[in-house]
Amino acid sequence: MHCLAESKKVIIVGIAGVGKTTIVSKVVEILKAKKISVSVSIFGSIMFEEAKKKGITSRDELRKLSVPEQKELQSMAAKKFLRCQTML
Repeated sequence: MHCLAESKKVIIVGIAGVGKTTIVSKVVEILKAKKISVSVSIFGSIMFEEAKKKGITSRDELRKLSVPEQKELQSMAAKKFLRCQTML
């Protein structure tokens, strides 16, 4: 009998500096050690990719943008993220 593993998606959110990346990195390390396939998408990195198209050169600049500019980048990144997820 063959067992197919279900695909699970986990979304982790939090303000900058609370340790999201640290926790995710450790979980990925543990899962890979157990030979469990894992894929990680970092929303902030996707957002920064979109921001670079608008001339932003540093991730730190993102927090200095106006709220409407940040919302626009968040929306663009969310759309790109969702497109990528539907292709998996």
